[in-house]
Amino acid sequence: MRCKFDVQQFVRLFGLLAVMPICVCAETIDLQLRWHHQFQFAGYYAAVQQGYYQKAGLDVIIHEGSPDKISINEVLQGHAQYGVANSELLLARLKGEPLVLLAAIYQHSPSVLLVRKDSGIFSPSDLVGKKVMMLGKTIDADFTAMFPNERIDMTKVHIIPSSFDIQDLVTGKVDAFNSYISNEPYFLKQQGVEFTVISPRNYGVDFYSDMLFTSENELKHHPERVKAFLDASLQGWNYAMAHPQEIIALLQNQYHVPKSTAHLEFEADAIRSLILPELVEIGHTNPWRLQHMADTFVQAGMVDNTELLEHFLYVPDSVKEHKRLTRYLKIMVIIALIISVIVAVMYAAYQSIKRENQQRKRIAEQLRQRTDELALHNSILQKIGQGIALPELLDELARQVESLHPRMLCSILLLDNNNQLRHGAAPSLPDFYSQAVDGLAVGDGVGSCGTAACRGERYIAEDLQQDPFWIPYRELVKQAGVQSCWSQPIKDNQGKVLGTFGIYHAKPTTPTASEIELIESYANLAQLGIERTRATVALQESEQRLRFVLKGSGLGFWDWNIGSNTIQITNSNTDVSRHDFTDTQCRTPLWLDFVHTDDREKVWQSIQQVLNGKQTTHETEYRVFDKNGDVHWILDHASIVQYSEEGKPVRMSGTHTDITERKLAEQQLRDSEQRLTLCQLYGGIGTWEADLINNRQFWSSTTCKLLGFPEIANPTWEDFLAIIHPEDKQVVIDATQAHLAHRAKYDVEYRIIDADKQIRWMRSLGRVDEILSNGKPTFFRGIVQDITDRKAAEEQIKQLAFYDPLTQLPNRRLLYDRLQYGIELGKRESKKLAVLVLDLDHFKAVNDNLGHKAGDELLQKVAERIKGQLRKIDTAARLGGDEFVVVLSELTHFEDVERVALAIISELSAPFILRENDEVSIGTSIGISFYPLHGDSPEILLDCADTALYQAKDQGRGCFCIFQADNAKRYTDSAAACTSA
Repeated sequence: MRCKFDVQQFVRLFGLLAVMPICVCAETIDLQLRWHHQFQFAGYYAAVQQGYYQKAGLDVIIHEGSPDKISINEVLQGHAQYGVANSELLLARLKGEPLVLLAAIYQHSPSVLLVRKDSGIFSPSDLVGKKVMMLGKTIDADFTAMFPNERIDMTKVHIIPSSFDIQDLVTGKVDAFNSYISNEPYFLKQQGVEFTVISPRNYGVDFYSDMLFTSENELKHHPERVKAFLDASLQGWNYAMAHPQEIIALLQNQYHVPKSTAHLEFEADAIRSLILPELVEIGHTNPWRLQHMADTFVQAGMVDNTELLEHFLYVPDSVKEHKRLTRYLKIMVIIALIISVIVAVMYAAYQSIKRENQQRKRIAEQLRQRTDELALHNSILQKIGQGIALPELLDELARQVESLHPRMLCSILLLDNNNQLRHGAAPSLPDFYSQAVDGLAVGDGVGSCGTAACRGERYIAEDLQQDPFWIPYRELVKQAGVQSCWSQPIKDNQGKVLGTFGIYHAKPTTPTASEIELIESYANLAQLGIERTRATVALQESEQRLRFVLKGSGLGFWDWNIGSNTIQITNSNTDVSRHDFTDTQCRTPLWLDFVHTDDREKVWQSIQQVLNGKQTTHETEYRVFDKNGDVHWILDHASIVQYSEEGKPVRMSGTHTDITERKLAEQQLRDSEQRLTLCQLYGGIGTWEADLINNRQFWSSTTCKLLGFPEIANPTWEDFLAIIHPEDKQVVIDATQAHLAHRAKYDVEYRIIDADKQIRWMRSLGRVDEILSNGKPTFFRGIVQDITDRKAAEEQIKQLAFYDPLTQLPNRRLLYDRLQYGIELGKRESKKLAVLVLDLDHFKAVNDNLGHKAGDELLQKVAERIKGQLRKIDTAARLGGDEFVVVLSELTHFEDVERVALAIISELSAPFILRENDEVSIGTSIGISFYPLHGDSPEILLDCADTALYQAKDQGRGCFCIFQADNAKRYTDSAAACTSA
């Protein structure tokens, strides 16, 4: 039985199916993040929120990361199909893990090391011997690669597992903290802690970051799902970058991120600078950059080779593209064969026609060439007549020759006064070649041009690779792509060589007789242009020298023809009169119009005195108005330069100079003297002068007031010394004698005892003036100023800079200074010292239960008790928090340190009574290191003591440990020790 197919019914059925709702069950997949929910992963939240994953048929569950939940491990173990990782992803691939990179979201890694600005650490090399927190050599691959890149042995860096608490950097427990540039800097800025960023990018390690990846198994069994997930994720990232505020609200409301809006905005701005969405397509990954990352790991010794890098980067639909390309190539081969047959037929017909037209073309070509050569000569002669600049003329000549003869490359060189050939024109030769031959010395055997200029005759080098004169330049001409050079000397009418005209060819070439004639004619054209231009330049230079003389002297020139009653004013320097009257003819009244109305009569009377013979020279100062209406002062100087046969003046000439600046300087000097007087009066700065010849003192009224003398007094040197503090008197005398004898700088600060018996600080500065021919000084002049307030401020600043404001103990900076001094003293005098690092036990409980105010009071009492156990030469310092350091100097026996340590432990174990009558009990653990036993620098001694402190804490607290290289000496019977103390 045959069934009849009804097309119309099929169409209706297909249309019905098309409009029916289709139920597609979304595939559930897991995405493992690298860390907690934050803006760092904004694109994936956007893809979920905007439904991009749902449209792709995916139900994506996003999992937070943690120190125990590593994205690479989660994907490899099958707990998630996709993950986000940093450069450790590539490292894992190179070590054999079956992972595939889908897209690098961040073009630059956010991983940095943060250090406190006051730590003195500015580069990776400063981290040697420092405590650095890191996640590990594998996870923090950026840093692990940076250290070898800077030739730093990582074993010399004290690496500590990261606590993930930025406060460890704030309190100084670590020197460097592994961070994201988009996160931790916000906390430091909020706390007002200044910091320095050490970024691997600045040291040759610029890695991709936040790379989206999957497993080879996922790609093999679900290639369509991989592509759908990647496309949806990138679509989400594009949306997140365009709508950051919307994503911030999403993170706070749906994902309950505890960060503030300001913090998330800070993170979003930082991440944008790492993703670079305006410059780079999000997810773009360069294979060569991956190769560079892999090579960096090899150089750092993290992997042996990069063999497993192949197929690491995901390339969608590569097989289909390869098949499509193969099909296209086959079609192109068939088309090429058909075209070849057609070309062969057409070529045979072409050859037949070509033979018939060759003779006719040769005749037409010869006629055209003669016409073009004549046109070239006429064009260049016309430009020579127009007086265009020589470089433009020579460039035009070379271009027209090359236009007529396409296989020729022209070069025109000019001979300078040092017998060197300089670049004139070479429009088609490479710039590097023109620069190389610029300054070529003239000499026999120096290439074609140097030889032609030396001999004064043409030199032809048909093959530059074979010509003996071109041996030094063979590599140069090979790079320039030329293989022959014909050089014709350019000579003037007296036969003197002006330069050379060179013709280059790309292949070895021998000139024909007609080409020899052409090069000679071109050299003659260049000769005409050079001689005409140089003659014009010589005339212009002569005129220019005259203008320069006037301009260099700052003078303007004027010439008055008395007979015709006209005046010519030439301003070589437009700053003279501020008028553009160059070569302008004007009547005498007009000349006087720009003179100030108050000075016009004075100027004219001075000129009349010269005309009447009452004086020989007209010299006067007057004011003029410039075109902006501003006033300028002018000095005019003129005389009669020509008389008639009857002895009457015919011509008067002179110069005028702008003296506005001199006039202003004179006024400023007068103003300065008045200001100096006011400064002394109101600024509290006195002046003094000592007449060393007559042994007299001259003090200003301010000086007398500052030093407590009556203004009418005539004090002596002895009177001055009498008011100086006894401890400073010799300092003033020595400074004075050193300046008078050796001209040492006289700047001395000293104390005086005023009339009220109060001590005040003074500062005197001075110098010797007016020295006699025998070298003996005549006057000693200077100033004096009261600096009592400044000294008080300096003392306050010193207290703030070197002491802890809470306990008044020395801070870290002063501790380092004193420790360094103790070490240097020990080296000179063979003395010992000890460093004790104390950490209070149970102090955090006091802060938590009684508050920070009680904690601060407790720290102050702890400081007092520690100081009570020390000598005057010892130092107790607070590093921060509940950490103290004691330096015991000039030790005779190390056993004395144990006594002090036990005394401190005993003293701090006793109860403390606080202001609110709260009784608290704490304790302390102590780590000890010795100089020179354990080190010879503050850093080493503190590190050793710090290590011993941790050992003391591990032994149960309330005891002390002395650092030893193998293991710390342990004092277990701490209770007995405290009791005995």
